[in-house]
Amino acid sequence: MRQGLRAGISEKWISTLSEIQSAVSDDLERIAAHIDRLLDSGFQPIDEVFVHLFSKTGKMIRPTLLLLAVDREKADPQGLVSMGAAIELIHTASLVHDDSIDSSNFRRGVETLNSKWNHKTSVIIGDYLLAQAFSEITRLNSNEIFIELTSACRCLAEGEMRQMAMEGDLEATEEDYFAYIQEKTASLFAATCSVASILSGDRERANLKEFGLLFGSIFQITDDLLDYIGFSSDTGKPTGLDLLERKMTLPLIYALSRMDEAGRDQFRRAFSDQNGIGREQAVRLSSMVIEAGGIDYSWSRVTELARRASDALDSLDSARTEKLKKLVDVIVERDR
Repeated sequence: MRQGLRAGISEKWISTLSEIQSAVSDDLERIAAHIDRLLDSGFQPIDEVFVHLFSKTGKMIRPTLLLLAVDREKADPQGLVSMGAAIELIHTASLVHDDSIDSSNFRRGVETLNSKWNHKTSVIIGDYLLAQAFSEITRLNSNEIFIELTSACRCLAEGEMRQMAMEGDLEATEEDYFAYIQEKTASLFAATCSVASILSGDRERANLKEFGLLFGSIFQITDDLLDYIGFSSDTGKPTGLDLLERKMTLPLIYALSRMDEAGRDQFRRAFSDQNGIGREQAVRLSSMVIEAGGIDYSWSRVTELARRASDALDSLDSARTEKLKKLVDVIVERDR
């Protein structure tokens, strides 16, 4: 059972990710420096927000994926830096907007913009980030890349709306869930891999994009799993938050399908309570999800998707295949 992996996995996970990223560390540093240049607005109120927003950087998973998926011998180095920065800015914009929508107070242990400032600031800064990202994208003068990333942004918005429509819907199905995560999360990973192929000028675009879609699905399912079995002490995301927000994730959807009417009725009453779900109640409901097999089933789906992601890389050269497979393994065992 993966519940037993809780103790000590965080340091191991960070060490393993750092090992993978060490092969592209110089480029990741260039991307981070380029992001700093792009966000130097010269207007103190905006710059102050950016200093706070990037005071604790993320793990740069998407730029890492881009750098590992691209054929380094064929891609223009500056183009890679530009795309890595643009993709990270799109991702950050989505987080800023998500935090505002969810009224979240913390992200990565740092106060969110909507909490430290207000929701108006979150909307403005998220829009600013997207504008800067697409300003950078247009510099490459590639219609294919522009189409990929505009499509991904549209999917991000559609996925957010789909998730909102599913909130508290106990009739939501596994198919509904996968439609949502492929839009909200996997679409940007898929676009990242597609862009890597375009920059490489190779013929693996369809396979790489399929890999990205599967990789993104794994990423989201593990995130949803860790809301039940994760590490709340140092992530700024308390375990059980999804239940408090009535989010229909895969562990809950599967568990409900296995429960009797009495069990389902407990969730029905909790989700319809105008006073919301209390933390003690969330713990009790989480235990019911685990007992009904929601965690084990979700891990089985992760294993299945990881196998399919590996198969999608069969036609790729061995060097890229090995690195991308390692990245999948890291995400499966991640602490956040």
